[in-house]
Amino acid sequence: MAGIIHFQVGEVRVLIAHTLAAPSHSPSYEDLFNPKYHKGGKVLKKDGWPDSNNIDESLLPPALFLVKDQGAYLMSSGKPGLQKADGKGSVIAYAAEVNPDKLEFDEWYDAARRIFGGDDCVITLPVEMFQQAVEGKADTDSFKLKVTKRSISLLP
Repeated sequence: MAGIIHFQVGEVRVLIAHTLAAPSHSPSYEDLFNPKYHKGGKVLKKDGWPDSNNIDESLLPPALFLVKDQGAYLMSSGKPGLQKADGKGSVIAYAAEVNPDKLEFDEWYDAARRIFGGDDCVITLPVEMFQQAVEGKADTDSFKLKVTKRSISLLP
């Protein structure tokens, strides 16, 4: 499980702007288990699961979510979510290697499994990582992320 994925700068700039301007942010799966985002600094459970109603959204930092499900893409953590102009779904930025809108099923599916493994996932990444990635680049340029079993890093 590892690989390099590419994103278009202009698409990611839209997500950065949204998450930075958003009044609050959605928690990720991992945030649900982190006491620093819970009211009173303690994870309260409801039916054996962290109670999402106990999350203090004002403590969640602006971030982008790297999602692997139907392909792999970035999306804003900002609330309210960034919706497409037609209101049908969220604005996202697909990684070129795993884009189901542009690649045949076997091509993007196999690449997604090779890079991310078989399970769907959502990984929270700091918005500062992406600000650095797009700085000084044209909207039509791209940038690369290296994905390994243990980390995700920006490549030059």
